[in-house]
Amino acid sequence: MHVLEPSDDVRALYAAADVFLAPSRAEGTPYSVMEALSSGTAVVATDIPGHAAMGAEIDCCVITSDDPAEIAGAVERLIRREPHEVAADSLTAHLWMRENLNLARWSTDLVDRYEQACGRRTGAPAEPLPLPV
Repeated sequence: MHVLEPSDDVRALYAAADVFLAPSRAEGTPYSVMEALSSGTAVVATDIPGHAAMGAEIDCCVITSDDPAEIAGAVERLIRREPHEVAADSLTAHLWMRENLNLARWSTDLVDRYEQACGRRTGAPAEPLPLPV
């Protein structure tokens, strides 16, 4: 194991890794997983909702149980990829992240969710709020 000094250059840290591990049992939005994938670094992550959302669409994001042997097996499979597979997987992961998690798409999805929660269809005109009496 090699311990590095703290750094603000996160991209260099992800680039130095062959695989990023995210063995969380509970987590909110998995920003570190998103950063790793966007940087082109393969990920092995445990099967929790935020991780699963990434792993379902990205081949170099392997979702496992929290069993150490299963995690180790997933890491080994990713490390054994051929260089051309690593390059293709890295590009695919980066492009998927850019396409699916950009600000424009996120804000549109957020507005859609609020509209659904308020009982309106997306794109339906808003009902005016009643004035206080």
